[in-house]
Amino acid sequence: MHQLPLPPGPKKKPIIGNLFDIPLVDTAKVFAEWKSLYGDIIYLEALHQRIMVLNSFEHAHELLSKKSYSDRPVPIMLGELMGLDQSLPLLQYSAAAWKHQRKLAHLALNAGAIKGYSDLQAEAVVLFLDSLIENPSDFISQLRLATGRIVLSMTYGVPVKSPESMNFIAELEIMSTIIDKGMMPGAYLVDALPWLRYIPSWVPFNNIHAIATEGRKRILRVIELPFEYVKQQVSSPSPNISFTATCLQAEGGADMEHHIRWAAGSMYGAGSETTMGTILAFILAMALYPDIQTKIRTELDRVVGHGQLPTLDDRSRLPYVNAAIKETMRWNPVAPLGLPHFTIEEDVYQGFRVAKGTIVFPNIWAISRDNISGISPDEFAPERFLDACVQRTALDPYSYAFGFGRRKCPGKFLADNSVFLFVTGLVSTFVISPAVGSDGRHSLLRTPFRQGLARFPESFQVCILPRSEQLAAELQARAREMSKNGDECRSNL
Repeated sequence: MHQLPLPPGPKKKPIIGNLFDIPLVDTAKVFAEWKSLYGDIIYLEALHQRIMVLNSFEHAHELLSKKSYSDRPVPIMLGELMGLDQSLPLLQYSAAAWKHQRKLAHLALNAGAIKGYSDLQAEAVVLFLDSLIENPSDFISQLRLATGRIVLSMTYGVPVKSPESMNFIAELEIMSTIIDKGMMPGAYLVDALPWLRYIPSWVPFNNIHAIATEGRKRILRVIELPFEYVKQQVSSPSPNISFTATCLQAEGGADMEHHIRWAAGSMYGAGSETTMGTILAFILAMALYPDIQTKIRTELDRVVGHGQLPTLDDRSRLPYVNAAIKETMRWNPVAPLGLPHFTIEEDVYQGFRVAKGTIVFPNIWAISRDNISGISPDEFAPERFLDACVQRTALDPYSYAFGFGRRKCPGKFLADNSVFLFVTGLVSTFVISPAVGSDGRHSLLRTPFRQGLARFPESFQVCILPRSEQLAAELQARAREMSKNGDECRSNL
């Protein structure tokens, strides 16, 4: 097996390999461009790290689903030194802890269980839409708050509109930034040279331990603070219902406390940012493609009613809306390199040697750039997913956007429902258009994207206006009623 060639890739330099070939910006895009040079399977080495990039769905499905490369690489900095190796996304497939946490996550996030979260999702969406009436320019921070509140309420029972939710979400945002950086190849030198972690902290210019200590402190705060909130709630006369509370109160819950804590923290940490990123991509698309926005609104008005907020029960009757959601996931995937997998033994694939200890990235960006429908992959066009519009529909993003094989995201049903409610609520009640600068032009085509494990538009401005004063008044009245009911519920606890 060792005589077989490794997959093709950039020429390696002595000792450092391809360390300086790995792009730090738009990594997935660059790997996709390398497809013309090296093909669908690309191999790199950074110091002693082996990396394989899969630029096609066929290869990703074959290796990560059928052959089941189900383990995860655990970065030294993020996993061992910061302590995130206890979380569900980084646990090894063979570990008993992974099975315990995955089972807990499935109980809370399966297609049947998430029906119980529709009311809190609807409440968060209404409060978000209401905030846009008074302060539309603050849509990014308001969306971050709204998506965080949904996951926080479902996971820990924190009321959607409460002071605690804002504090917890602020901590979560800091942790997300740490994780986004730490999961990318080449993020920290200690990941490629593990022996560096043994260098004492007093050695000049060695900041490894300082970074690790700060990161561990932040991660533990995010894991511990809401969990302790639930433990206090559970002992009260009328505890809030949540995933964590249900698990703690179940038979054997006390013995499973460690797994419950980390399963809840994983759902909380992973669920908010990806949903927010997808909705931001949708908002950007609506500003750039007003004709698509009009088509979505026309379908919503015809099926649901003028200015009415759709519910999840309406979804099956909204084919163009569903195609637009798929197109958002494809056009700018929020996790363009997915979460990496890891080989724990030698393998052979397509005549190439796949070495033990190889980090395997499914390049979601490359997979999403297909020309199957005949429509340019750079264009935002929901029609590519509609049988009536093309001879052959594009590859369905639901087959790759949430991961592969046994490591598929357990929260995909909850996230998908949230995206549907947010995007339909926005288009039903508001008109989104480019914000025009003093020079009479807009700069959305040059919108900056956040770089890291999660990639989404940031620091961009659009004009978001209610469709009418009447719709705005109705929305505000509904938000006031929800807030009043929420306050009464909390006063009765």
